[in-house]
Amino acid sequence: MKTPAQDPSQLTFSVFCPPIITANGDGFTVKPGRPVVKLSAAQVAAHFTVDRETVYRWRQEGLIPESLVHRAGLRKLSFDAAVIPHLEARFKASHE
Repeated sequence: MKTPAQDPSQLTFSVFCPPIITANGDGFTVKPGRPVVKLSAAQVAAHFTVDRETVYRWRQEGLIPESLVHRAGLRKLSFDAAVIPHLEARFKASHE
């Protein structure tokens, strides 16, 4: 049996729907937000066939904007699924 690192199809992702809260004259209105699909560094790495450390380096170098990074504690990071098309576009542009 392959481990999740060897077989990315075994990796799971989480979906979080932060609510949208707006103030009105009578108080607040709470509406459901849009789903945010979060990926682990291992999932992003598997997509680009690199290791997790490379994904963390891309973040440190500014290739992954902070708006696409989610913190889950002091050291654990997850990435918005939008990071995949963002990085693909950057890499495509750098090879043209």
